[in-house]
Amino acid sequence: MTATTVQQGQGGRPTPLTFYQGTTGHRIYQVLGWGLLVVPMVLFPYVLPGFRVSQLAQAIGWGVAILGMNLVIGYSGLISLGHIAFTGLGAYLTATLINESNWDMWMTLPVVFVACFVFGALIGLPALKIKGLYLALVTLALAYTFPILTKIEGGGIDKRTGGDNGRTLSEVLAPPGWARSLLGINGKTPPQQEAFYKYVCFVILAVACFWIVRNLMKSEPGRAMLAIRDNQIGAAVSGVNLNRHKVTTFAVSAGIAGIGGSMIAVALNSVGPTSFDFNYAILTLMGLVVGGVATQHGCWIGGLVVVFLQDFAPRAVGRFDVDVVYARALFGVALVLIAFFAPGGIVSLALKLKKKVVTVLPAVPDPSGGKAWVPAGVGRQAGATKAATRLDTLAGAGLAFGFVSLLVPFFVNPMITLAPAAAAVGLGVSRESGSSPGLSRGASVLGFFGMVIGIVAVLARISPH
Repeated sequence: MTATTVQQGQGGRPTPLTFYQGTTGHRIYQVLGWGLLVVPMVLFPYVLPGFRVSQLAQAIGWGVAILGMNLVIGYSGLISLGHIAFTGLGAYLTATLINESNWDMWMTLPVVFVACFVFGALIGLPALKIKGLYLALVTLALAYTFPILTKIEGGGIDKRTGGDNGRTLSEVLAPPGWARSLLGINGKTPPQQEAFYKYVCFVILAVACFWIVRNLMKSEPGRAMLAIRDNQIGAAVSGVNLNRHKVTTFAVSAGIAGIGGSMIAVALNSVGPTSFDFNYAILTLMGLVVGGVATQHGCWIGGLVVVFLQDFAPRAVGRFDVDVVYARALFGVALVLIAFFAPGGIVSLALKLKKKVVTVLPAVPDPSGGKAWVPAGVGRQAGATKAATRLDTLAGAGLAFGFVSLLVPFFVNPMITLAPAAAAVGLGVSRESGSSPGLSRGASVLGFFGMVIGIVAVLARISPH
């Protein structure tokens, strides 16, 4: 039985497309959702110039750093403005180990995590006695003093940090021969290969960090974090050890922020006090707010904000004959507007819009102990045949192929011929009388546009220039 239905609400308006968990329609919906993230992520390094790919690698590093900050601010409800110091510590430690001990980036990551974990635990101790604005002031002082400490002369500190000038990494993260062949980048220039390889490595490392945090938040310590954020007294009454969880949260978040700092150092091939100063402390906080506090997907958006805000803001205001010094001021106004009209950030706004179109409901447990089932009268009628269910599945596949064909044919040569055929199949199947209305409508629209764009792409390829 399918799990998709378009019901009639008040005034004859259709309610959002409804999926029940564990059914074919829900699985297709999940595949489409991941496709929105995975397909562009795979295509970016192939279609963008090398310097943009390098910027994306930096954005991924900042996204991991913001993820560490999000553990304290978003999930634990503590105010910390000093996580830029943990990020900078990870970056400087990576640079020191690479330059002086001839380590590579992968070898430095465990050391960076442990060192930042211990440092974060020490900084988290004041959180046991103070909170609110006073905790914010303590962490703000940490963010302000860290770049000053890296400039201290004497005692060998400036030799390790490079002082005002920073340090350049003696080794770069270059792809080995097997990686160049596997990724198909042998024809690119060495800087492009390096940027591509960094991007791929950082994506893998970032996915691992996000997966760890995702599982952490579903575990007992993660639920304790949320309980402390929502009601400390209630959490303490329920048996949550407030002191232990606060210090542990600071430590883990500092370790993840340090991993992000290592990635940033490798992405930039250098470290310096201006890369981890108070301005970046504000930028990372801005990225967290714009992306979405207490959301993991918002951290990706936050990384893009940190990197590309400084790149695109002067260009944006320059087009309106506005002095570039006002770029951040204008984006500050935009931040205020986001705080008023989308207080949960971009991710929260996207979820609200999604709920107007799609609703996912839990399936009803089978009383006999078997698999979950969908209540009678939802989706198909009781007498629906297996053939009609297969048409639903094919209609969803047509929807997926139609969407992919909107993105892919301009970039990947094989898809130029496959996209029109796949979209046409989805378009035809979706119009069968047995398919459900929601998938039929979606497959029909996207299949049509996918077929048109695919044909245009084919004509553009075969036409003489």
